[in-house]
Amino acid sequence: MPGSMSLAIYLNILDEVLRQFKYSQDELQRAYGFGNRLQSIADKVRDSLDESQILQTAVQELAIGLGVDSCDTGIYDLQHGTSTVAYEYVAGQVLPVQGLVVSMLDYPEVYSQLLQGQYVHGCWYPLDQKIHNVRRISGHFAALVHPIIDNQQVIGDLWLYRVGAEGFESEEIWLVQQVATQCAIAIRQARLYQAAQAQVTELARLNRLKDDFLTTISHELRTPIATIATAVQMLELELQRIGVELAANPGLQFYLTVLQQESQQEIILIDNLLALTRIESETEPLVLTTIDPHIWVADVLEPFADYANSQKQQLELDIPTDLPPLTTDVADLERILTELLTNACKYTLAGGTITVSAALWNPSPPNSAPMLDLTICNPGISLSADECERIFDQFYRVPSSAPGKHQGIGLGLALVKKLTTRLGATIEAKSSADHLVFRLRLPLTASN
Repeated sequence: MPGSMSLAIYLNILDEVLRQFKYSQDELQRAYGFGNRLQSIADKVRDSLDESQILQTAVQELAIGLGVDSCDTGIYDLQHGTSTVAYEYVAGQVLPVQGLVVSMLDYPEVYSQLLQGQYVHGCWYPLDQKIHNVRRISGHFAALVHPIIDNQQVIGDLWLYRVGAEGFESEEIWLVQQVATQCAIAIRQARLYQAAQAQVTELARLNRLKDDFLTTISHELRTPIATIATAVQMLELELQRIGVELAANPGLQFYLTVLQQESQQEIILIDNLLALTRIESETEPLVLTTIDPHIWVADVLEPFADYANSQKQQLELDIPTDLPPLTTDVADLERILTELLTNACKYTLAGGTITVSAALWNPSPPNSAPMLDLTICNPGISLSADECERIFDQFYRVPSSAPGKHQGIGLGLALVKKLTTRLGATIEAKSSADHLVFRLRLPLTASN
C-alpha cells in the first residue's frame, strides 16, 4: 500500500510537471506568434512613406491578427480638441464610423488618459455611455484604446473592439503598444518626407521664378547695353570723320576705351546669365555636328592669336592631325574654349606662353571608350587644391593680388562647367609651379 501511494504521488507530480511544461510550450509558441506578427506589421508599416497607407495597414493587420470585430485609428487635432476616425477595418457587427469627428471634451474619462500617454482597457455595457457613443457600439463589448505618441506628443490613437465580455490579454496589449510605437515612427518619417518633398517643390518653383526673372531682366538689359556699345563705335567713327585725332587727345581716347571695354564686359555678363538659365532649364537638345578636331580647334583659336600678340603673349597650338572625328554640339564646345582662352589671356602676364594641346585618351575598363583630351595651360597664376575645386562655382572669383585688375563676377567658368556636363564631358583644374591647367575630356560621340 505505501508503495502504491508513493507511485500515485509520483504520477501526480509528473502529470503536473508535464502540464506545466505543455503550458510553457504553449506560452512560448504564443509569444513567438505575437513576435512574428509584430515583425510582419512593422515591416509593412516601415516600407511606406504614405501616412494613409501606414494607418490603413496597421488597423487591418491588427484586426486580422487579433481577431477583433473592429479596429480603427483616430487622428488628433489638439488645437481644436478633436479626433477624426481616419481609417478603420470592420470584421464584425460594429457599425462603420470612418470620418466621424469626436470632441475630446465630450469624453474626458477616455481622452484625459490618452493625452497623458496611457492606454484605456475595459469592458462596457449598454448603460455605460463612456465608450458607447464614441464609436457608436451597441451591446456589451471589450475595448482597448492606445495612444500614438510622437516626440512626447499624442498625435492619434488605435481603437480595438471585441463584442462580448472577453477582454484583451497582456500579450495582445503588448502587441498593440508595439504597433502604436511603430506607427508613430513611420508617421514621423512620412511627415518629414512630405515636408521635404514640399520644400523641394517650393524650391523648384522659386528656381523657375529666378530663372524667368534672370532671363527677362537679361533681355531687358542687353538691348540698351548693345545700343550703348554701338553708339560708342559710331561716336569714334564720327570723330574720325570730322578730323579729330584721338592720338592727340589721350583723355578722349581713354574715355572711349573705357566705354567700349565696360559695355563689352556687360554684354558678356548678360550672355553668360542667359546661357546659364537656358542650360538649367534643360529644354534645348544638343545640336550634334561631326568635326575634325585639328582643323576646328585651330579655327577657334585664330582670333585669340591676334589678341595674344597685342598683349605680348605667345599662343602655342599642339593638335595632332591624326585625331579621330569628334561628334558634339559645336556651339557649346566653342563657348567652352572661348571662355577658357579668355580666362588664360586674362591671367597671363606679358611674355608668357599659353599652350593648347589635344590627344586621344583611353580610360581604363569598364569605361573603355576613348575620349578627346584637350588641355589649356597658362602661366602667371598659382592656386591651392581647394581653389581649383571652387573655381567652377557660380560667383566664385579667384583671389587677386591686384584688386580690380581682372574683371568679372565669376560666371564664365561656372558656365564652362554646365556646358561640359551638358556634353557628357568632364573638366578639372590643376595648378603647379605658377601654372594653371584646365583639362577637358570629351566623348568622341556626344548624345542627348
